Amino acid sequence: MLLNKFSLLIILLLTITLTSYQWSESLGLTGISMLYLLFVVGVAYHYSKNQAVIVAFASFLIINYLFIEPKFTFQVGNAASWASLISFLIVSVVITSLVKRLRVETLQSQQTYLRAEFLRKLAENLSYPDTIQGLLEDCQALLEKEFGSTVLIVKNGVPILGNYTLTSEQCNAIAWVQANGKSFGIGTNNWADANFVIFPFNRLQSYDPVVLIPQISPLADSHLLGNIKLAVVHIAVAYQHLMQKEKTLAAENQAREEAIRSALLASIAHDMRTPLTDLGQQRRSTSQRFHSMNMRCST
Repeated sequence: MLLNKFSLLIILLLTITLTSYQWSESLGLTGISMLYLLFVVGVAYHYSKNQAVIVAFASFLIINYLFIEPKFTFQVGNAASWASLISFLIVSVVITSLVKRLRVETLQSQQTYLRAEFLRKLAENLSYPDTIQGLLEDCQALLEKEFGSTVLIVKNGVPILGNYTLTSEQCNAIAWVQANGKSFGIGTNNWADANFVIFPFNRLQSYDPVVLIPQISPLADSHLLGNIKLAVVHIAVAYQHLMQKEKTLAAENQAREEAIRSALLASIAHDMRTPLTDLGQQRRSTSQRFHSMNMRCST
């Protein structure tokens, strides 16, 4: 790949040189210098800064050798030619630096936009699920779409979606991540030579889910990995929120069931006490009447 790019540079440089040489009388030194300068700008935008500087020096030498009197030597005949050559070299180097800075800022702007768009989609996914299973399924689908490859949310040793079978090495790594609350794999400080990455939901020891990227290249985009790591933080917060919500609902349901059970037992006890009380009163009344009759008979 690098050889192909280098070959393309040589071919383009030779093409510009042949064109300039053929039309040198029409273009003049200014036109020729502008052609080479435009070429240097293009190289600075699409290639590395060092490559652009090398092309600028090569263009400087070609202009000196083919188009500056005396031709076909590296000697310079007059001060005006020196001024033209030095000006070309200085402008080429300065423009190379400016173009590279523009390129970097453009890439940063694009990355910022993509991250904002990804976080917007993630926020939408986190806003409507009412169940933990639904939340994890939606987030795994979004992460796979963002990464363009397999991304798994593993809960209780099983991926939320898909039929992927975890290897023993991955299972051991997941257990280590859950026990230590630290990331694992490429781009981390823990087993960075592994060919997979794991991000925990919880920074403390827990059995919470983890995010696993089972196959990843050592040259993976660090910005993309940063996006996924940031997404894991937001997903973990939503997960903990739903967990707390489910615990609260379970506690409320249990309290409601206990209240209903207590009310039912109280009602049954009351219903049982009422006839027993009536029987007791009737027994006492009968005893009193019997006692009164015995008193009258004895007198």
